[in-house]
Amino acid sequence: MCLVAAVANNRPRRDQVIRKWPRLDPPHARSLPEDEGLDSELVTDLYCEASLLDTIDSLLVIKNGQLVAEEYYHDGSVG
Repeated sequence: MCLVAAVANNRPRRDQVIRKWPRLDPPHARSLPEDEGLDSELVTDLYCEASLLDTIDSLLVIKNGQLVAEEYYHDGSVG
């Protein structure tokens, strides 16, 4: 959701992002795209497109409380 808003240059207000941020259940839960009803080829395409954008440092895909994909770009890092 946040990525789409960022790409469209229509960033949500900070309070909207915090309120709508998905929670991992349990913390650090991981899953495969297909197990959460996502097309892995589309997720791969999303990450390839994101790597071309200078305005994105990281991209997480969370669905159903599961971390499906995670990548860091342009010297972005965890923590």
